Amino acid sequence: MDENKELPVWYDGKKVNEVLFCQAFLRVRPMVCVKGSFFTVDHRITDERELRKRIYDMLRPCVKNGVAKNVDSLVEVLRSEAYLEDLPVQTDRIHVANGTLFLDGGFTEEKTFCRNRLPVCYDPVALPPLCWLQFLSELLNEEDIPTLQEFMGYCLLPTTKAQKMLMIIGKGGEGKSRIGVVMRALFGESMANGNLTKVETNRFARADLEHVLVMVDDDMKLEALPQTNYIKTIITAELPLDLERKSRQSYQGELYCRFLGFGNGSLKALYDRSDGFFRRQIILTARRRDRVRIDDPYLSEKLIAEKEGIFLWCLEGLRRLIAQNYAFTISDRARENMREAVSDGNNVVEFMASEGYIELKADEEISSRQLYSIYEQWCADNAMKPLSQRSFWLFLSENQDTYNLEATNNIHLPDGKRVRGFWGIRSVLPTIPQWIIIIKNIKYPYLRTSVLFPVLMYASTDNFAYSLYIYERRKKMFSKYPDILSVNDLRSALNIGRSKAYQLVSSGEIRSIKVGKAIRIPKKALLDYVKGNDYNKRGVSSCPRTKEVS
Repeated sequence: MDENKELPVWYDGKKVNEVLFCQAFLRVRPMVCVKGSFFTVDHRITDERELRKRIYDMLRPCVKNGVAKNVDSLVEVLRSEAYLEDLPVQTDRIHVANGTLFLDGGFTEEKTFCRNRLPVCYDPVALPPLCWLQFLSELLNEEDIPTLQEFMGYCLLPTTKAQKMLMIIGKGGEGKSRIGVVMRALFGESMANGNLTKVETNRFARADLEHVLVMVDDDMKLEALPQTNYIKTIITAELPLDLERKSRQSYQGELYCRFLGFGNGSLKALYDRSDGFFRRQIILTARRRDRVRIDDPYLSEKLIAEKEGIFLWCLEGLRRLIAQNYAFTISDRARENMREAVSDGNNVVEFMASEGYIELKADEEISSRQLYSIYEQWCADNAMKPLSQRSFWLFLSENQDTYNLEATNNIHLPDGKRVRGFWGIRSVLPTIPQWIIIIKNIKYPYLRTSVLFPVLMYASTDNFAYSLYIYERRKKMFSKYPDILSVNDLRSALNIGRSKAYQLVSSGEIRSIKVGKAIRIPKKALLDYVKGNDYNKRGVSSCPRTKEVS
């Protein structure tokens, strides 16, 4: 250092007075430190490398050795010198690049320290964003544009009063991610690009959302979330949350981050089928991409050039949302999207709306085991995978009011047992004994029909269920024969001789009709004979005699 040059007050020629240095630094660059983060009047310092560079530039003329240690030490001292207990969360104003805009219409160019200052200027006479509006008209259905407008306006304020996240779903190539580019121009460092799955599963990811107005996931994973409790908590956060950063002690932090996601499918949960998970979502669908559309490679730049006009457009949506008491404008299409998402994530909803399996009736009851068996049958008929018994029970228990059910542990079985179940619902399927279900589920057909079936068929006293099972079994067995059989067909079906076949027909054991001189047997008569023959073994009378028609 030039010996004739006057030394700064914080340097005595040998050592740096850290306190005096920090005071001098803050006079040149005013800032405050809140919970370890530095804030200037213009923005939050998200990358401390810029701060370290400024400190280094001040030290370089004086200090030649141990500069890196001095810089690290001064940053920590600066945290203490600039310490501020907290910055208030202000929901009555929006801090913009050229001042402060109040929601009551007032505006001042004065700047104060704040949690979030947007990098866009407030210009009340900015031109309408024509390019942006044209882009949205091609991307979304007209009735869904007000929802996006209100959500983008909602993100301008540090509040979670609306308790919603927005997802825009498409097939790909529609241009959904351009919205994220515009959001970055509007929100700057107050917006984070992230991943919803990471927020839920990584304990450090949630601390990155502190002091952030909105997080954009521009390519949502189609895998189901293993848990949903953290995402639900952040969407509705009203109290401080426990946050953790690497190598630091966890602390209580205030989050007001909103989630905006783009993807090819709705958000799903591996285990959470509760109403609380789905009612926090708004799902919009992008319009199909026009095959003859020619993409503009400069569209992003054109949209960013309209950011002042887009800001006014968002402000209009915010004011409408507040006037609606933070209730979003939801179109019928968006409601249908939500119903489809609920049904896709939980097929019990579709099962409860099905016909031919159950009936909702106030004075009826059913055991949980029987209801779940019917649900499994419905899933098999529709090629779906059933939920676990626990998930099935929990969903119905949590949605009793929706279906007018009442969970109870006072369902009485015929054998005197008392089990869990529901009042207000009954089965419309025929009752099939458990032994028939066991036989049906045996893997090897030979073992099922030739060994266990003869042993078990006499064990049941339920003639209706038994006949139903036999009828279906024989019906499949004779499926290769026509509806009207000849005597030769009858011989082949029963593997009997000619004389025995004519004896069965003439005696009336198998009903038949005569067409001229030819004898014809309806297939149903053959099935009735087989069923009647099984019933005869159980003490049931035979079939009526043959009819003759001219």
